[in-house]
Amino acid sequence: MEKRSANINRLLETDAQAKAYFDGLSPDVQNALMAHGNGVNTLEELKNFSKVVQKKG
Repeated sequence: MEKRSANINRLLETDAQAKAYFDGLSPDVQNALMAHGNGVNTLEELKNFSKVVQKKG
């Protein structure tokens, strides 16, 4: 089971894999995640939410 963080900001501060994944995303996707990513608490959730954002364009 993945370690859960309080929010996306904390996740990016404490999880090097999540930070590396996030840094590889386009600025538009990064902005959407930061604006609407309150429920993003794990690397898996980060990956899933980024896929949703990319599909919506």
